[in-house]
Amino acid sequence: MNVPATVQATIGARIDRLDPPAKLTLCAAAVIGLRFRPDLLTSLGVEPVLDELVQAKLIDQVRFTLGAEYAFRHPLIRAVAYESQLKSDRAQWHRRFAAVIQVGDPGSVDRTITDEVFKTRHLRQCRRGRRSAG
Repeated sequence: MNVPATVQATIGARIDRLDPPAKLTLCAAAVIGLRFRPDLLTSLGVEPVLDELVQAKLIDQVRFTLGAEYAFRHPLIRAVAYESQLKSDRAQWHRRFAAVIQVGDPGSVDRTITDEVFKTRHLRQCRRGRRSAG
């Protein structure tokens, strides 16, 4: 996604003000996608820090029953959080997420998430990260 420089700088400044655990949560969530659940973050080895992200108006809770679900307040926020990571870090998140998907733990990933298109996207991002890091 092409983000205008002024918008990128504004969102980036908001992200930079976050505490490190909240920033880590945001980066991992950006790899998962526009919508994510706390249990997916946990499966990636991240202790979700969501209250700070909600208070900073970067994400919103969009589902309250049957397991909480969160979404980026705007796709540009996700794009900046995603693109601001080092490629090697992003590739590592994609590798972790692909591993979670491949294990196929029904408790950690919805069946709608585990479709082949989604798996392919994360595995492709892993390979891109390896090529650019190596």
